[in-house]
Amino acid sequence: MRFRVDHGSEYQYSTPAALSLNEACLTARASPFQTVLGHSFHTEPRAEYHRDRTDFFGNHWRLFAFERPHRRLQIVSSLEVEVNRGRLGDGAAEGYQPFLAPSPFVRVGQAFADYGRPSFYGHRSRPEALADLTERVFRDFTYDPKATVISTPVEEFFRLRRGVCQDFSHLMLAVLRSLGVPARYVSGYLNTQPPPGKPKVVGADASHAWVAAWDPSAGWIDLDPTNGIVVANDHITVAWGRDYGDVTPLKGVVLGGGTQKLEVKVTVLAQG
Repeated sequence: MRFRVDHGSEYQYSTPAALSLNEACLTARASPFQTVLGHSFHTEPRAEYHRDRTDFFGNHWRLFAFERPHRRLQIVSSLEVEVNRGRLGDGAAEGYQPFLAPSPFVRVGQAFADYGRPSFYGHRSRPEALADLTERVFRDFTYDPKATVISTPVEEFFRLRRGVCQDFSHLMLAVLRSLGVPARYVSGYLNTQPPPGKPKVVGADASHAWVAAWDPSAGWIDLDPTNGIVVANDHITVAWGRDYGDVTPLKGVVLGGGTQKLEVKVTVLAQG
């Protein structure tokens, strides 16, 4: 499957921002199952300074700064990729030790291990157990964008049983790591389908998150607990890390600006 993704973010400030320094993690990464065909990134106003870097996990970042007063900042990232998950897992090990330990958004503990253990009982293979756990999290928890915020602890989501894709992913990471299974947080996009007979609404998509768990025989297996599925060709990978904090799509600091309003529009279109 080939996709085009347009991700637009617009900040509006109540008073002029004198200076802003920002970093974006919006460039899709190449992998055995994903080919990056093109990527463009631009801002309005134009940045006075920018540079690119690659982090510890191999993710691509764009650092950009504005030194002139501005009351509006528009950031547009457009990418084209081809996704072909011809087999179950990605066999590149590339070191899984960082994905075994707790991280700022992911805890480990007995309660998480106890929740996940039933999926690993019996003679199930690792992929079968992972698929079962993914389906259980989907059944037991409810997607509710009003229930949590980015800083909500995973323990609170575990108690509330309501939240968004970041929460579903952080919980599954907590369960897997508590059971000694290496697991990483994956950020990207999902090609959503409109209701039957309805056109796709431009700008109505969003960033998405899921997990990848390590299986010694199959490699990294991507799983989407928010939707209860093993990831296929409709998921477009941008970055991965220990948790959301490692792959935040946009972050930065602003000097001045008063209060700010952010509007984000994402469109994912299948190209055939």
